[in-house]
Amino acid sequence: MTDMIPFPPALEHGLPVEVFPDLFMVTGSMETVLNAADWTFSRNMVIVRQEGELTLVNTIRLDPEGLEALNGLGTVRHVLRLGALHGRDDGFYQHTFGAKLWAPEGVNTESSLTVDHRLREGCACPLQDGSIFGFRTSKLPELILHLDRHGGILIACDALQNWQLADPYFSEETRLLMADLGYFQRANFGPLWRSLNDPSEEDFLRLEELSFEHVLCGHGQPLLGGAKAAFTARRKQVFQAGDA
Repeated sequence: MTDMIPFPPALEHGLPVEVFPDLFMVTGSMETVLNAADWTFSRNMVIVRQEGELTLVNTIRLDPEGLEALNGLGTVRHVLRLGALHGRDDGFYQHTFGAKLWAPEGVNTESSLTVDHRLREGCACPLQDGSIFGFRTSKLPELILHLDRHGGILIACDALQNWQLADPYFSEETRLLMADLGYFQRANFGPLWRSLNDPSEEDFLRLEELSFEHVLCGHGQPLLGGAKAAFTARRKQVFQAGDA
Protein backbone atom coordinates (compact mmCIF):
# COMPACT_ATOMS: atom_id res chain seq x y z
CA MET A 1 0.00 0.00 0.00
CA THR A 2 2.85 2.39 0.80
CA ASP A 3 4.34 1.83 -2.67
CA MET A 4 1.35 3.64 -4.20
CA ILE A 5 1.88 6.85 -2.22
CA PRO A 6 5.14 8.88 -2.47
CA PHE A 7 5.94 9.25 1.21
CA PRO A 8 9.10 11.20 2.09
CA PRO A 9 12.10 8.87 2.30
CA ALA A 10 13.76 7.76 5.49
CA LEU A 11 16.58 10.09 6.50
CA GLU A 12 19.61 9.17 8.58
CA HIS A 13 18.69 8.06 12.12
CA GLY A 14 19.71 5.90 15.03
CA LEU A 15 17.96 2.98 16.69
CA PRO A 16 15.46 3.13 19.57
CA VAL A 17 17.09 3.79 22.95
CA GLU A 18 15.23 2.94 26.17
CA VAL A 19 14.95 6.06 28.33
CA PHE A 20 12.56 4.58 30.90
CA PRO A 21 10.85 1.18 31.01
CA ASP A 22 8.44 1.01 28.04
CA LEU A 23 9.58 4.45 26.86
CA PHE A 24 12.05 4.77 23.98
CA MET A 25 13.55 7.56 21.87
CA VAL A 26 14.92 7.61 18.33
CA THR A 27 17.07 10.52 17.15
CA GLY A 28 17.40 11.22 13.45
CA SER A 29 17.92 13.87 10.83
CA MET A 30 15.58 16.49 9.38
CA GLU A 31 16.24 18.41 6.18
CA THR A 32 14.24 21.50 5.26
CA VAL A 33 14.44 24.98 3.77
CA LEU A 34 13.85 27.94 6.10
CA ASN A 35 14.28 31.57 5.11
CA ALA A 36 15.80 30.52 1.78
CA ALA A 37 18.52 28.50 3.55
CA ASP A 38 19.06 24.73 3.71
CA TRP A 39 18.84 23.39 7.26
CA THR A 40 19.91 19.93 8.45
CA PHE A 41 19.39 19.23 12.14
CA SER A 42 18.20 16.53 14.52
CA ARG A 43 14.74 15.57 15.73
CA ASN A 44 13.36 12.92 18.05
CA MET A 45 10.59 10.34 17.98
CA VAL A 46 9.30 8.98 21.28
CA ILE A 47 7.86 5.47 21.44
CA VAL A 48 5.55 4.57 24.31
CA ARG A 49 4.72 0.91 24.87
CA GLN A 50 1.52 -0.09 26.63
CA GLU A 51 0.49 -3.73 26.91
CA GLY A 52 2.52 -4.61 23.82
CA GLU A 53 1.08 -1.78 21.71
CA LEU A 54 3.17 1.17 20.53
CA THR A 55 2.24 4.85 20.34
CA LEU A 56 4.61 6.93 18.22
CA VAL A 57 4.99 10.62 19.12
CA ASN A 58 6.71 13.04 16.69
CA THR A 59 7.20 10.35 14.05
CA ILE A 60 10.45 9.66 12.21
CA ARG A 61 10.31 7.27 9.26
CA LEU A 62 12.71 4.42 9.96
CA ASP A 63 14.79 2.45 7.49
CA PRO A 64 14.50 -1.38 7.30
CA GLU A 65 16.90 -1.92 10.20
CA GLY A 66 15.03 0.62 12.30
CA LEU A 67 11.66 -0.91 11.43
CA GLU A 68 12.94 -4.32 12.46
CA ALA A 69 13.94 -2.87 15.83
CA LEU A 70 10.57 -1.11 16.13
CA ASN A 71 8.66 -4.31 15.41
CA GLY A 72 10.72 -6.00 18.09
CA LEU A 73 9.31 -3.57 20.66
CA GLY A 74 5.65 -4.23 19.96
CA THR A 75 2.80 -3.50 17.54
CA VAL A 76 2.39 0.02 16.17
CA ARG A 77 -1.17 1.15 16.95
CA HIS A 78 -1.20 4.95 17.31
CA VAL A 79 0.54 8.06 15.97
CA LEU A 80 0.38 11.29 17.99
CA ARG A 81 1.10 14.59 16.27
CA LEU A 82 1.62 17.26 18.91
CA GLY A 83 2.61 20.28 16.84
CA ALA A 84 1.60 22.01 13.65
CA LEU A 85 5.19 22.08 12.37
CA HIS A 86 5.73 18.31 12.58
CA GLY A 87 4.04 15.40 10.82
CA ARG A 88 6.31 14.70 7.82
CA ASP A 89 6.30 10.95 8.46
CA ASP A 90 2.85 10.38 9.97
CA GLY A 91 1.43 9.10 6.70
CA PHE A 92 4.05 6.39 6.35
CA TYR A 93 3.02 4.83 9.66
CA GLN A 94 -0.70 5.20 9.09
CA HIS A 95 -0.54 3.49 5.70
CA THR A 96 2.14 0.91 6.59
CA PHE A 97 0.78 -0.21 9.96
CA GLY A 98 -2.83 0.99 9.88
CA ALA A 99 -2.04 3.20 12.88
CA LYS A 100 -4.69 5.54 14.22
CA LEU A 101 -3.69 9.18 13.80
CA TRP A 102 -4.27 11.65 16.63
CA ALA A 103 -3.71 15.26 15.55
CA PRO A 104 -4.42 18.65 17.16
CA GLU A 105 -7.61 20.50 16.41
CA GLY A 106 -6.92 23.19 13.83
CA VAL A 107 -4.04 21.37 12.11
CA ASN A 108 -4.51 20.62 8.43
CA THR A 109 -3.13 17.28 7.30
CA GLU A 110 -2.18 15.89 3.90
CA SER A 111 -4.99 14.53 1.73
CA SER A 112 -3.49 11.04 2.00
CA LEU A 113 -4.05 11.07 5.78
CA THR A 114 -7.14 10.31 7.82
CA VAL A 115 -7.31 11.97 11.23
CA ASP A 116 -8.98 9.40 13.46
CA HIS A 117 -9.00 11.53 16.62
CA ARG A 118 -8.62 15.26 17.19
CA LEU A 119 -6.52 16.25 20.18
CA ARG A 120 -7.11 19.18 22.50
CA GLU A 121 -6.35 19.97 26.12
CA GLY A 122 -8.13 17.64 28.48
CA CYS A 123 -9.26 15.17 25.82
CA ALA A 124 -8.68 11.44 25.86
CA CYS A 125 -5.51 9.94 24.42
CA PRO A 126 -4.49 6.32 23.79
CA LEU A 127 -2.26 6.05 26.89
CA GLN A 128 -3.73 5.05 30.23
CA ASP A 129 -1.59 7.48 32.24
CA GLY A 130 -1.49 10.16 29.52
CA SER A 131 -3.12 13.57 29.39
CA ILE A 132 -2.94 16.47 26.93
CA PHE A 133 -1.83 20.03 27.69
CA GLY A 134 -2.57 22.69 25.07
CA PHE A 135 -1.05 26.12 24.46
CA ARG A 136 -3.87 28.66 24.34
CA THR A 137 -1.97 31.74 23.14
CA SER A 138 0.21 30.31 20.37
CA LYS A 139 -0.82 31.16 16.82
CA LEU A 140 -0.38 27.57 15.63
CA PRO A 141 -1.68 24.54 17.54
CA GLU A 142 0.88 23.06 19.94
CA LEU A 143 0.29 20.33 22.51
CA ILE A 144 2.32 18.51 25.15
CA LEU A 145 1.74 14.95 26.32
CA HIS A 146 1.99 14.40 30.09
CA LEU A 147 2.66 10.90 31.42
CA ASP A 148 1.93 10.23 35.08
CA ARG A 149 4.95 8.03 35.80
CA HIS A 150 8.47 8.38 37.25
CA GLY A 151 7.58 11.69 38.88
CA GLY A 152 5.93 13.02 35.72
CA ILE A 153 7.20 13.07 32.13
CA LEU A 154 6.42 15.68 29.48
CA ILE A 155 6.73 14.76 25.81
CA ALA A 156 6.95 17.96 23.79
CA CYS A 157 7.19 18.92 20.15
CA ASP A 158 8.69 22.34 19.34
CA ALA A 159 7.73 24.52 22.31
CA LEU A 160 10.16 22.86 24.73
CA GLN A 161 13.65 22.01 23.50
CA ASN A 162 16.84 20.75 25.10
CA TRP A 163 19.57 21.02 22.48
CA GLN A 164 22.56 21.35 24.77
CA LEU A 165 24.90 20.62 21.87
CA ALA A 166 24.83 19.92 18.16
CA ASP A 167 24.73 16.16 17.58
CA PRO A 168 26.00 14.23 14.51
CA TYR A 169 22.74 14.84 12.61
CA PHE A 170 23.57 18.53 12.12
CA SER A 171 25.29 19.96 9.08
CA GLU A 172 28.14 22.31 9.96
CA GLU A 173 26.34 25.24 8.34
CA THR A 174 23.20 24.64 10.38
CA ARG A 175 25.20 24.19 13.57
CA LEU A 176 26.82 27.59 13.16
CA LEU A 177 23.54 29.26 12.23
CA MET A 178 21.60 27.79 15.15
CA ALA A 179 24.38 28.61 17.59
CA ASP A 180 24.08 32.26 16.55
CA LEU A 181 20.28 32.10 16.98
CA GLY A 182 20.49 30.78 20.55
CA TYR A 183 19.26 27.23 20.04
CA PHE A 184 21.92 25.47 22.08
CA GLN A 185 21.00 25.83 25.72
CA ARG A 186 19.49 23.64 28.39
CA ALA A 187 15.71 23.76 28.90
CA ASN A 188 15.00 26.15 26.07
CA PHE A 189 11.86 27.34 24.32
CA GLY A 190 12.17 26.78 20.56
CA PRO A 191 13.38 30.09 19.06
CA LEU A 192 11.68 29.56 15.69
CA TRP A 193 8.52 28.29 17.37
CA ARG A 194 8.43 31.36 19.62
CA SER A 195 8.95 33.79 16.74
CA LEU A 196 6.14 32.18 14.71
CA ASN A 197 3.68 31.80 17.58
CA ASP A 198 4.34 34.64 20.04
CA PRO A 199 3.08 32.67 23.07
CA SER A 200 2.40 34.47 26.33
CA GLU A 201 3.82 33.67 29.74
CA GLU A 202 0.45 32.48 30.99
CA ASP A 203 0.73 29.26 28.99
CA PHE A 204 4.05 28.39 30.60
CA LEU A 205 2.70 29.24 34.04
CA ARG A 206 -0.15 26.80 33.44
CA LEU A 207 2.36 24.18 32.29
CA GLU A 208 4.23 24.55 35.56
CA GLU A 209 1.08 23.53 37.41
CA LEU A 210 1.68 19.99 36.12
CA SER A 211 3.81 17.59 38.11
CA PHE A 212 6.90 16.58 36.10
CA GLU A 213 10.56 15.83 36.62
CA HIS A 214 11.59 14.86 33.08
CA VAL A 215 11.05 16.21 29.57
CA LEU A 216 11.54 14.44 26.24
CA CYS A 217 11.52 17.04 23.48
CA GLY A 218 11.06 16.84 19.74
CA HIS A 219 14.53 18.40 19.49
CA GLY A 220 17.48 17.89 21.79
CA GLN A 221 18.65 15.50 24.45
CA PRO A 222 16.36 14.01 27.13
CA LEU A 223 16.23 16.24 30.22
CA LEU A 224 16.09 13.73 33.04
CA GLY A 225 15.62 15.05 36.55
CA GLY A 226 15.01 18.64 37.57
CA ALA A 227 13.21 19.51 34.34
CA LYS A 228 10.45 21.56 35.93
CA ALA A 229 12.91 23.75 37.81
CA ALA A 230 15.01 24.19 34.68
CA PHE A 231 12.10 25.27 32.48
CA THR A 232 10.75 27.52 35.21
CA ALA A 233 14.10 29.30 35.35
CA ARG A 234 14.07 29.67 31.57
CA ARG A 235 10.56 31.15 31.65
CA LYS A 236 11.69 33.80 34.08
CA GLN A 237 14.65 34.65 31.84
CA VAL A 238 12.48 34.96 28.75
CA PHE A 239 9.41 36.73 30.07
CA GLN A 240 10.69 38.63 33.10
CA ALA A 241 14.29 39.43 32.20
CA GLY A 242 13.71 39.71 28.44
CA ASP A 243 16.41 37.18 27.55
CA ALA A 244 16.01 36.08 23.93
